[in-house]
Amino acid sequence: MIITEAKYRQSKNKRILAGQKQEQQVSFYLNREFKNSSDLFIFNDLRLSHDNENAQIDHLVIHKYGFIIIESKSIYGEVKINQAGEWQRNYKGGRFEGMPSPIKQVELQHQLLKQLLNSKSVTLLGKILGLQSRFGGRDYQTVIATSNNTVLHRKYLKKEYNEVVVRAESVVEKVKNIIKPKGFLFDERPSFNKDELNNILNFFTSDIDKQQSSSNRVEPSEAPVLVEKSPETINLYCDHCNSEIQLIPKSGRYGYYIRCGNCEKNTALKRPCPVCSSKKTKASKNKDQYHLNCTECEVKTPFEPFQD
Repeated sequence: MIITEAKYRQSKNKRILAGQKQEQQVSFYLNREFKNSSDLFIFNDLRLSHDNENAQIDHLVIHKYGFIIIESKSIYGEVKINQAGEWQRNYKGGRFEGMPSPIKQVELQHQLLKQLLNSKSVTLLGKILGLQSRFGGRDYQTVIATSNNTVLHRKYLKKEYNEVVVRAESVVEKVKNIIKPKGFLFDERPSFNKDELNNILNFFTSDIDKQQSSSNRVEPSEAPVLVEKSPETINLYCDHCNSEIQLIPKSGRYGYYIRCGNCEKNTALKRPCPVCSSKKTKASKNKDQYHLNCTECEVKTPFEPFQD
């Protein structure tokens, strides 16, 4: 059973909102590079359910050799991994606190994905020499995409995991490296044929089609369209003292900025786009609402209301 749903819902919880923005940013990078691909397909925010177990996958990449699960992690500040493989994070100079290992999380997602697909192998895969093909020998890869400004201490990160963890801006390069041919003359990895790949894509899109009352068949030549939505708001805070209150909107020669009533210093409203990280942005004002306009991805993101 496959359950898919949009996760970009309104939320006042800043941690959830930050996670939503991170997933949107990774989706933007993937869509910009692969939206016209004829042999690579991407599903965002995919929920799997099998044998009373559930998993939520941020980004699932399907290609002819197998599957890539990309876990988006909105981790700001510093992250370190100790000798036991435990993850810890530090935000805004505070103390380090424990966090779940995203690598272990994706390992469980891979396990459930294999079990689910193998339960449907008779209808999804063909036979070889009269024997039913299975999904166990396919290529399963993991990518952990952290925020672009994450400082990651890799000293105790195991060698096999070191290349798994990348910044969001490097996720496309990582995917390309995984799917490129591995052999000099040919790739020895078992691959899906056109019919098998089409069966797999239809399997994952079946519930989406039902929800949209659509009977359109997804052909391998048609990559699923990734719908980009702007983040709910951009958090306003002083770059100097991190205060989120007593921020006074101002405008000057170089555009809009805020004056902090706590430290009396200025912070420009112009900043990198929260969706695509482009610096080609401009702050604008419409009545009492301020927005950040990105000329790269054309997303218009509102700033949070000013607090007294």
